[in-house]
Amino acid sequence: MSKVLDILESLVNTPAVSGFERELGMSQRIVSFFKSFNPQVDELGNVLVKVSSGKKRILIEAHLDEVGFLKTANGFVTIGSISEKDIKSENITTVKGKRISYFKRQFNVTGTIVKSPGLDNKTGCTALVLAANNFRNLNADVWLAFTAREETTCEGIKKIVDKIKPNIIISVDSAYAQPFENKRWQIPICGNGPAMQLQGMNFIINCIDLIEDVAKNEKIPYQFEIVDYNCGATNLSDIYSDAQKIQINIPVKYQHTAICEADIRDIENAAKLVVAVVTEIEEEIKNENK
Repeated sequence: MSKVLDILESLVNTPAVSGFERELGMSQRIVSFFKSFNPQVDELGNVLVKVSSGKKRILIEAHLDEVGFLKTANGFVTIGSISEKDIKSENITTVKGKRISYFKRQFNVTGTIVKSPGLDNKTGCTALVLAANNFRNLNADVWLAFTAREETTCEGIKKIVDKIKPNIIISVDSAYAQPFENKRWQIPICGNGPAMQLQGMNFIINCIDLIEDVAKNEKIPYQFEIVDYNCGATNLSDIYSDAQKIQINIPVKYQHTAICEADIRDIENAAKLVVAVVTEIEEEIKNENK
């Protein structure tokens, strides 16, 4: 538990306002976890790490940016989606000499519950850092990508997909979590495991049975996030590719506010599920080639 908390706190304490990830130091913070892998950083602030080699190209991504603000003469305007009621100057810090602003940093832990700003998507980034060393012996090109600008333009993932041209894309993001206002949707609960998202804006996942079977076989707790097709946007929403797509999310309450909430057990189990799914895919590739 202490390892996941150390990683998460380090990431939370590094602001990553969308469009300013590199300037604020988030890209280099990610690099610090992967020195033995020769990570690459591009001009957008994407961090790309190759963790194994083989024929199939598997891309596992989590966006490293967060929502934020620009300071104006009249207050603050939002970068990314933030509710008007959550724009309160007492909860916002402005970078000295700049307009770039973000929710004030804090990191509170009670048992397995973390309360902090920026958990969308510092939780997903933490899961990828935890998972990284488990791919070394796979017979596949496995790339980890920490992508910029998901909360705004999705330029980061587009650039990475154009570069890697993956056969399979696994996106790890934050799920909506209970309590939630929409009662038709199936919304996960913090602490009950990572959530498999069945569809979202511009994408439908058609390999849920594979992921569910892996979770059952590995005894990893899991749940579902099922929302209307035109909602639940992730980086997959802006990828137009023939690659097989998988969306695994970590439940986060009160996203895009000064205090989000997540359960570190969900982060740990998301990392385990990603590793197990990739291992199963690699095993299927081996059997195809026999």
